[in-house]
Amino acid sequence: MFASRKIILLLLVAIMAIAAVNASRDNEYDLRCKDRNISCGNGQELEQNRKCCRYSNSCSNGWSQEKCLASNCCKSKGGDNGDNDDFQLRCKDQDIDCGSGQTLMKNRKCCRYSDKCGGNWSQKKCLASNCCEDKH
Repeated sequence: MFASRKIILLLLVAIMAIAAVNASRDNEYDLRCKDRNISCGNGQELEQNRKCCRYSNSCSNGWSQEKCLASNCCKSKGGDNGDNDDFQLRCKDQDIDCGSGQTLMKNRKCCRYSDKCGGNWSQKKCLASNCCEDKH
């Protein structure tokens, strides 16, 4: 009898965990990002002082949104940046509400990151993906 209660408890915990994961997918979206661990192709070398990521959109209100995130950019040995080895990065908002007297710009997304793309590519360190504007 004790074993069956234990199994039921484990099943309930598993169901709750699955529900929590599905709920956390609200307000997520993909960004194109360069893999910071990738090696460069033939005729290219690593540009060590750059961080690189292609963002979908940007919005800026006093801070500039660079199109960079992961650590390594490739450049041709002649000096141009390569455009290889992109991957999808899933991004999740931690704070989607606007301040008092502001409203969400529904057609814009922006995100500020820590300087990390995790090895499992489940980066969820966004500070915001919605831009706010004053209500009119």
